[in-house]
Amino acid sequence: MRRGIIYSIMLLLLLAPVLLFIFSYANSAGQRNAQLVSHIRGSEIASFSDSVSQDVPRVLEIAGKRAIVSSINYVDVNGLPLDDAAARIRELMVNNSLYGVHQTAMDGASVTDWTVNLHALGAQRGFNVTVNVTSVQISPKDAFTLNLTAYMQVNISDMVQTVNITRTYFDSKDIPIAGFEDPLYVLNSQGFIKRTFTANQSPAFGLAAFDAFASSGRYAPSSTGPSFLDRLEGKFYTQSKYASQTPALIGLDSLVNITEFEIRGLPVRYNQSTLDYHFFNASTVYGYKITGSSLPLQRLANGTNASYGVYLDLNS
Repeated sequence: MRRGIIYSIMLLLLLAPVLLFIFSYANSAGQRNAQLVSHIRGSEIASFSDSVSQDVPRVLEIAGKRAIVSSINYVDVNGLPLDDAAARIRELMVNNSLYGVHQTAMDGASVTDWTVNLHALGAQRGFNVTVNVTSVQISPKDAFTLNLTAYMQVNISDMVQTVNITRTYFDSKDIPIAGFEDPLYVLNSQGFIKRTFTANQSPAFGLAAFDAFASSGRYAPSSTGPSFLDRLEGKFYTQSKYASQTPALIGLDSLVNITEFEIRGLPVRYNQSTLDYHFFNASTVYGYKITGSSLPLQRLANGTNASYGVYLDLNS
């Protein structure tokens, strides 16, 4: 019996290294599997984060364009200018609201809607996604372009694995104003006259070029006219709060077609300069006929003609 006990002990001693190896291998394999899973999930989170970085400029463009249209619609429907165009566009882009009132036109297009969708998409993949939008800014880039910028922090963590990533995004998107309605015309024509922003393709300098420009209803950069954001606020000049944000000219000139006002029975002051921000101004800005022009109803204030390369009939 002692011999059987001795054999059993010897067998255990012989098997011990084998059992230890099997246990160590299993433990090591488990660790490698855990590391592999963490690596895979980390790669998936990194890929998800990269897709977010591609998404942000698209979100800015979609939300920005929808917010601009909503702002113009507000002016059109209510016949009132905005108090702060940049701030109201930002409110629409981020909060789906204007003056605190929900705007259904922004549903599904705002930055907030995007963050909600991003959270839901992350959850489908087993991620917890949180987005902190720290800043959205709207500023003029030039006469025909707005610039939208956003700062945001995004944290993506795995719901099971201890894997997470936090990234800060700064993105910028230029939004051309071409094709949007000019709110200054809406505000000063009782909503009857609509004019959309279209840039003049060549300098409106010289008599023939001036007549073509005036007839086309197009716009030209201006050092004195109101910018797009100023026009949303019903201003007749470029405000320093916008002009100081870029070295480029941001003001806009266009010439009123008096016949459009006559047809609709709107009041016309025939001696007023027909630059739109002069024509709509309640103060008198006397305009003189342009010498040699084929457009007898067009008038410019003395001094403003130089930028167009035309002469004024100072006896008119």
